[in-house]
Amino acid sequence: MNRMDRPPHNPKSRNGNINGVRRYDNYLRDDEFKQLREQVLNADNPENDKAKSAASRSSLASIAFDKELKDSENPYILAENETKRKNRRSYLLVNVIVFFLCLTLSVFLNLFSRRIPLTPKFISIEISAFPELFTALAVNPVCGIAIALLKSIIIYILKPLSMPNIPAKLIVDIVFILVTRAAYKRFTRSGFEDKRNERRENKMKPEKDYYWSIGLLSGLIGSAAASVLSFFTVKLIVLPSLYNSFANYGYSEASVLRSYQGAFNTLIGYLPFIKKIIPAVNSVSAGIIIYNMPLNLVKYFFCAVLSVVACEIYNDIIKKH
Repeated sequence: MNRMDRPPHNPKSRNGNINGVRRYDNYLRDDEFKQLREQVLNADNPENDKAKSAASRSSLASIAFDKELKDSENPYILAENETKRKNRRSYLLVNVIVFFLCLTLSVFLNLFSRRIPLTPKFISIEISAFPELFTALAVNPVCGIAIALLKSIIIYILKPLSMPNIPAKLIVDIVFILVTRAAYKRFTRSGFEDKRNERRENKMKPEKDYYWSIGLLSGLIGSAAASVLSFFTVKLIVLPSLYNSFANYGYSEASVLRSYQGAFNTLIGYLPFIKKIIPAVNSVSAGIIIYNMPLNLVKYFFCAVLSVVACEIYNDIIKKH
């Protein structure tokens, strides 16, 4: 394109170009946009008549630049809007696929829960919160909570006997998702990374990416909140439901306490130094603090680490495509 084909420069208009033609030079250099513009101009749309007439001339610069074109008459804006619509549809389709894949993975991980050695027999662990947190970080927190809700319904249908644990786990999962997401947004918006890079610059050090630090710190905060909350959910929801639903199977407060004490005696057989720190388990609350809370802290933090790794991979894929 030679200089004579370019429109006259108007510094008073947006982007320094003639009114009605936005980002003129960038669009003309973009082969993909040229192709898309031709598709728009060739579309069966009566609003494109003026644009077709202008495009059929020897140069786009021959459009009457002395007045501002309407958006419905401007081929560049029409093509830009079409690109935005296609991008929105593609983004929505990707999010729907991610949502259902994460829901399937969450249900699968919940079904394959495992017992941890040296713990009471009614304690098991699974990492179904990982897909929930990943969806909350990569897509939207509402999607992460929706996965937790749908997963709980599906698990109840497939395993009705797990009902005593479902409400408590749902509450803890939602708090874990919300706290981790809120902490992550807080760190990213508070200038956490900029302040530390400024300090590194003052010390003549190279700039550093704090994505992992922010992600893991947010996950640790969310895991700690979930661990503390699990004390109350186990104490007030899980165990009372267990006593009421499975009393015929020998579950009572006394039997649960014996399970904690038996697991603790086995544990100090392998790690005798623990007895100097914790002499004995004298109550159910002590058993929850010794077993349930640390296990939940480790479990949820592991889910947070997996989510941070998955988000990094997901973002790289989105940027490339």
